[in-house]
Amino acid sequence: MTKVRSMYFRAFAGFFVFTLLLIVPQVSATYRGVKITTRVVPGDGDFFIEASTYSAYSPGNGFLDLNLTVDQFPSKSFMFYSSNGSYYIVWQGELSSEFHEAFYSNGSWYLLLQYGRPLIRINGRPFARAYPYNLTYNALTIYRIKNGCIEPTWAIPSPFFNENPDIPSIYQREPGEITGQARLKNGTLIFSPYSVPGILGKVPLKAFKKYLPIVNASAFTDSLIAAQPSNDTLVIFFPALYYLESNGSLYAGVFQPKLYHVKAALIGEGRFVPLFKSKKATGYVFVFHGNLFNGTGELKAIPTVTVDLDREEAFPEITSQLNLRDCCRKNSSSLSSTTTTAGTGPANNPGLILLGLAIGLIVGAVLGYKMVHK
Repeated sequence: MTKVRSMYFRAFAGFFVFTLLLIVPQVSATYRGVKITTRVVPGDGDFFIEASTYSAYSPGNGFLDLNLTVDQFPSKSFMFYSSNGSYYIVWQGELSSEFHEAFYSNGSWYLLLQYGRPLIRINGRPFARAYPYNLTYNALTIYRIKNGCIEPTWAIPSPFFNENPDIPSIYQREPGEITGQARLKNGTLIFSPYSVPGILGKVPLKAFKKYLPIVNASAFTDSLIAAQPSNDTLVIFFPALYYLESNGSLYAGVFQPKLYHVKAALIGEGRFVPLFKSKKATGYVFVFHGNLFNGTGELKAIPTVTVDLDREEAFPEITSQLNLRDCCRKNSSSLSSTTTTAGTGPANNPGLILLGLAIGLIVGAVLGYKMVHK
């Protein structure tokens, strides 16, 4: 009898464990992650990077059937500047605002900033301590940067086209404005412009595998966009990339939506296409420098932001601040910037004020002593 009960118990336990194995994957298949969107604005050899992060959650049962939602946690945006192989953070904001933009026109950069924290040093001082730049955290302000100096301006240039009626509009772009997508051919990524026939450049796929464990080469290629700041440099980036956790692993990939109507309501589902495995939710921009026609050169992966999924916080990977000078101080002997900061006269010198207080206390003590002992 005891053996029979033992057999029944083992059968029941086995059936119970088997049932759990069927149920647990469905119950635990809730993915959480982050979406990182990237935009690159090229200049004449240099470029700006904007990276924004959003939390992502899906109650779907698998990567092939996702109902992905993107929520702000709150969303965070960062702006970086690259020049001569150096990278700087210039702006950070808690809100996803349309008013943090970079434009390049006629050899000058223009920044439109609002609702954020500019991380720029001017004449060796932080932005917040340099007048009149420290008054613009909430007001929409435009700055012009050229040859290492910065100044407020009211001019808003056209960032895309020159006004020349004799040249078709698609060719009237500033240097480095042409961007394009990639296709994969014989292990080489070939980047072509969107509008202008031709090739922006070629980059071997194995150069990316040095940095990322790619699991889907075709989808990886389709997800990339390139901009060309100069004749020997390509800036390659993902416009939008999702990082989702599943079964203890973190996957970076793209979301291919599928929309359909149910009782006059538009429902969005789709599938998540993993591109590579990742140890952290990190945004990347790649810079290829060399011969763009035969694909010989060096590819560098530049991490821009990292997201802590547990704390739902985003951190910039680039922390160096750009050090500029006030445009009015190029010739300090003849020009000086107009400021309203305190001067160095007697009324504004802290040392003289303390000395005066000390003398006043000593004189007051002596006079008081004499009056008491009269």
